[in-house]
Amino acid sequence: MSDIKNVPGVPGGPGGVDETQQADNQNADRGRRFRKIARRIREERMAEIAAAQQAAQPSATGQANPDAARLKAQIQGMQANAPAAPQVSGLAGLFGNNPAPTPATTQGPSLRDLFGGGQVQAAPVTQTPAAPIFTPTFMTNVANINTATGNAAPLNPMYFATPETAQWLVTQKLPQLGFPGATIIQKNSGSDGGPFVANQQELWIQLPDGTKFNAGFLADYYKRNPEDKFPGLADKYAKDVVNSEIKAQGGKGV
Repeated sequence: MSDIKNVPGVPGGPGGVDETQQADNQNADRGRRFRKIARRIREERMAEIAAAQQAAQPSATGQANPDAARLKAQIQGMQANAPAAPQVSGLAGLFGNNPAPTPATTQGPSLRDLFGGGQVQAAPVTQTPAAPIFTPTFMTNVANINTATGNAAPLNPMYFATPETAQWLVTQKLPQLGFPGATIIQKNSGSDGGPFVANQQELWIQLPDGTKFNAGFLADYYKRNPEDKFPGLADKYAKDVVNSEIKAQGGKGV
């Protein structure tokens, strides 16, 4: 467009110039410049195509230049895929200076095509489920019954662990703490004799060395200090309690 803008007009003179003649002179001058520009563009493009075709010819060894052949294929592909040039009205259309067609953009191979072709499947993630946290349970409605009057006095359920809780202690928790081989035994609540008799028996734990302690008393530490809120705290208390009982009863602590 700079060539068009810089086309000089017909200089004015002191005698003046007919406006019709001045317009004809300007149009003729512009036409010559348009044709010159269009001719130069076509010559440059034809020279590029001829050079690419000549370079693609086999050499003395019979091998074609791979770079030149690729360039030739690219030029042919651009020519085949190039959209038709739009017609331009006015002077540019009259003198063949239509805009050069824009080469179509060729979509290259995607990374998915280069590395396997199909859908990318994520590797399965194997997660080891966390072991469920055991919650101790205790017997309900435990009481001392007066055999003479029939009156009942409630007892602390902390000393009355359920069989499931006592079994969890001897098969899982105590072996983890270093006290394997324990068994479950039953004991009457309170002292023997008298008019008071508990309506439930207490469950106790006996270690291989003979040390005995109440299962509910030990399980209560895990109820008040759950593992998900206080990791390791109940284990520490339980181990200290068992070692204290072992030493107090003449056994061997760990």
